[in-house]
Amino acid sequence: MTTGHSIGQVIDIVQGPQEVTPPLYPIVAGLTQGIGDSLNSLRWVSLLAGVACIPLTYLLGVRTVGRRAALVGAGVMALSPFMIFYATEARAYALMMLLVLGSSLALLRALESPRRRWWALYAALSCAAMYTHYTAAFVLLGQAAWAFGFHRHAWKWLVGANVAAAVAYLPWLSSYQADKDSPGADLIGVLQPFGLDAFTQDVLHWAVSHPGLNFSVREMPGDVALALMALALVIAAAVTAVELLRRERALRRPGEGVILVLVLAAVTPVLAGIYSAVDVSIFLPRNLIAGSPGLALVLGWVATLPRRRVAYVAASVLLLAGFGIGAARLMDAEGQRTDYKAAARFIAERGGPGSVTVDLPGNSPGPLSQLDAAAAPGDPNPRRPAILRLGRAPRAAQLEVGPFAAPPAPAAGAIARQAVRMAGARGEIFLVYPGRSSLADLRREAPGGLGAGFLAALGPDYRAVEARSFPGFFGLRPVTVYVLGRDPDAR
Repeated sequence: MTTGHSIGQVIDIVQGPQEVTPPLYPIVAGLTQGIGDSLNSLRWVSLLAGVACIPLTYLLGVRTVGRRAALVGAGVMALSPFMIFYATEARAYALMMLLVLGSSLALLRALESPRRRWWALYAALSCAAMYTHYTAAFVLLGQAAWAFGFHRHAWKWLVGANVAAAVAYLPWLSSYQADKDSPGADLIGVLQPFGLDAFTQDVLHWAVSHPGLNFSVREMPGDVALALMALALVIAAAVTAVELLRRERALRRPGEGVILVLVLAAVTPVLAGIYSAVDVSIFLPRNLIAGSPGLALVLGWVATLPRRRVAYVAASVLLLAGFGIGAARLMDAEGQRTDYKAAARFIAERGGPGSVTVDLPGNSPGPLSQLDAAAAPGDPNPRRPAILRLGRAPRAAQLEVGPFAAPPAPAAGAIARQAVRMAGARGEIFLVYPGRSSLADLRREAPGGLGAGFLAALGPDYRAVEARSFPGFFGLRPVTVYVLGRDPDAR
């Protein structure tokens, strides 16, 4: 969406049927184009936002749950596989989290300072968060409710700041309604119907794992990491209970700061769950990310509850060790997203004049597939083959009218015939297909399968000259590039 377009074109695309998200992230990401290669330059915003969330989480923790818990919470943010993943993704989630964190800090400062500039900053950051992602609304509602409950003397300023943010958001309201009514709004519910199982699975992935739902939390972060995290919380809870029973400390109600981080952690899954139960589902792990700083601080607060130093140090170390194991697994090559960039590089280096690429994209209906993004314009390689797409309308059509209003995808046979024409007598065809199946297995694919249909339409003239597989997500999402060339003996 951002690659190869001006800022004005990006705004037009976001306002059109192609996207169902607000415009701030694509605009900001567009300004980073040209810093490095075209694919990685789009990640700068998420990387900087994700890194900035670590010290801001610490600052929020110092103001709410204390310095020790703040330090542990910041460590959780730094080591969480979920946070690391979205700090390296060219998507809006890390930026939204940063803006929500800033909004929370500005609100706390405004409540204790007579200066109006903090209320103005709170309003501006809240509005910017909503211009970044719609699910920011849940945390903003939670923090406003908390402020009204504990600081009613400031209700006029609180209402005024939120009204100002709402007025600034009015220009986008019609686009929000169009996004809500878009066919794409139903996609999450189609792919993962909302229910108790989906709620539990998604919350676990958000809390300790990774946004990918095709593997369990026992695979990422793994049994050892989960055991360390559980042991940390058990130690903290058990020692605290003993201290209370021995009257070594008094039982007190949580302070307003603790309640704030509890609200920040819980409000997004609770409200997103209620919304998904009564309307279209928006419940996915990534849509809970605005509550991640609150969750990290809650974990830090629990780990540091004991008064005994040996207990809270042990609990904190075990908790961070568990997240650290998950981070190490994620940073391993096997734990990365499917390496379409390496696949695109292989195609560009291997391809010659007349060669053409045929891609079977994943589930995302957006105009760009993963291969499109990896082989984006701006990566300088004049030999890069053209890309045709199986099971998906042409990219140009999707960009023009949106993925849900685009014409039906051409049949696999039509794509095969087009690829043969484009490749000519000597050109090779690169077939990019998920999995590691052999070409013979693809030919035996179930009737109606895109791979089998494509290969059948190619006919016996083409054979596999080479095949190269690229890993992804613990071996569960590899992709294979088949190099198909004409067989002179086939006739």
